[in-house]
Amino acid sequence: MENERKLLKIPLGFRSKIPRRGIREYQLSENFARHNALCKADENYGILMGKPNNAICLDYDIYDSNCEDKQKYTLEYFKKVCGDNVYVCGTPSGGVHVIFQYDSRFDSWKNATKIQGFIDIRTTGGYVCGNGCETEKGTYRRLNGNILKLTKMPDILYEMVDRNISKDVKEKISHRVRNQETPGDVENALKKLGFTGIYWTTSYGFKCDQNSGECPLCGKVSHYSNNFCVREHDPTGDWYVKNFSRECHSTRFLQGTKNKLPRFAFIL
Repeated sequence: MENERKLLKIPLGFRSKIPRRGIREYQLSENFARHNALCKADENYGILMGKPNNAICLDYDIYDSNCEDKQKYTLEYFKKVCGDNVYVCGTPSGGVHVIFQYDSRFDSWKNATKIQGFIDIRTTGGYVCGNGCETEKGTYRRLNGNILKLTKMPDILYEMVDRNISKDVKEKISHRVRNQETPGDVENALKKLGFTGIYWTTSYGFKCDQNSGECPLCGKVSHYSNNFCVREHDPTGDWYVKNFSRECHSTRFLQGTKNKLPRFAFIL
């Protein structure tokens, strides 16, 4: 058995990064053992990050246009900065997951995206695809290290991320105050459109029961990666919802949501 499969994990859809059921259910500690047992040896699985497995991941989206020095982030670079035994997993899109041992320094961190424009954080409440998972783009491959013997995040890396998180959070809080947030208005409007099991991330996106099922916007069943987000319509101040998938071009207005943001939904 691969070492990655020895950790607490959740079952993902066929050739998908999306959980089979709503993400909120997987975050309840009383469900960990049951969902762990549902993972089959030949199917995709997600490794729980944060406190459940004492692990935290920095997801480097090197392919992102915001990453200006793409040639810099090689395996040798991460071994030089983080040590020879650092755990690194390559993603099908050309990025890397660098996973470290969880410690108390990360208790205030939340799942976040776009640190320095191209680094995501996966901690308590989040997960990453495990070694061997296959998607339409390719396979996740362990490049270095042992996930059962994770190393500590070096101080220089921790300080860089923490500094950027603090700046990002302050900007988001300021934005929410300016827009006089009324939690729940957008979420209620989404439910009326057919979204259920909504779980807001720390950016403008959200996960829901429809991530691996029928898209409420266009009616098609699964675009391989149904991930949704809300954005503001500048002329009216109302919000609309769209699918991240390139195969779905449908959008729906959320009527009556002017200047009313849902909790943890931000415009970046």
